[in-house]
Amino acid sequence: MIQSWDLSNPNAPPVSFPLGQFAPYASPRSINMLLAIPDPAGPIIVAAGEDPSIRVWKPSATAPGTYSCLSTMSGHVRGVTAGSIVDGLLWTSSVDCNIRIWDPAAAECKHVIAAGQPAPQQGGNNQAPPPPPAGHTGPVACLEVCEHEGQKFVLTGSLDCTVRAWDASANQMICESHPSGVFSLCVVEDTGKNKLLVAGLEKGNIMVRHFPSFMLLFSLDSRYTCGHAGPVRTIEPAPSNCFFTGGEDGNIMVWQLVGDAAQMVKN
Repeated sequence: MIQSWDLSNPNAPPVSFPLGQFAPYASPRSINMLLAIPDPAGPIIVAAGEDPSIRVWKPSATAPGTYSCLSTMSGHVRGVTAGSIVDGLLWTSSVDCNIRIWDPAAAECKHVIAAGQPAPQQGGNNQAPPPPPAGHTGPVACLEVCEHEGQKFVLTGSLDCTVRAWDASANQMICESHPSGVFSLCVVEDTGKNKLLVAGLEKGNIMVRHFPSFMLLFSLDSRYTCGHAGPVRTIEPAPSNCFFTGGEDGNIMVWQLVGDAAQMVKN
């Protein structure tokens, strides 16, 4: 279900988002992604999850204070894991290994970054390795947007153990491998105002890289320092150069970045 709460009147009952008169729920399966797009008539809501359909909701013109489903966008064949708005377009990631770019106003898919194929094993014929695949080769678990020097990048993490950076035109800029599947991503700043990419991994590691160089600065691992004992499901930025991580081990951890990453990159 999707429910909307009026924080100015917490005692008021929440507003629900029904699919129809005989379907008092917003989706037949669990919802993993929820976005609000500002609009003069009220925020437009985009929702998706284990049901691969993406639904767009708008404030009802006939029943004030309620929402109605404006459109349903189909294309993913498995659950949607994350999404974000970039220059008016909706980027979504999915368990089907694909990334799709949608026009939510027209309710149509504009571009697909299709799943790639794993690189074949190299023989002894000294042939040059094949070019990297077009897209991820495993479920795409997370998606994050970052801006650097006026240019927007979309960062995606996958269970194929890679993080990839795409420009707003869907051109792949960087592909960086990690020790295990990537479950979560977040961009934070250190005390020197440098952007850092934090990746939460399947085995509990937290990798911190300089952005946009992707240079690995350090890894947080419970075996050597401190960290999670299982997949890091979510990472959120916090004030004072901090960030939160939440894992399948049931723990929430707070981390603070101290120092200037630019000095580490120079050295």
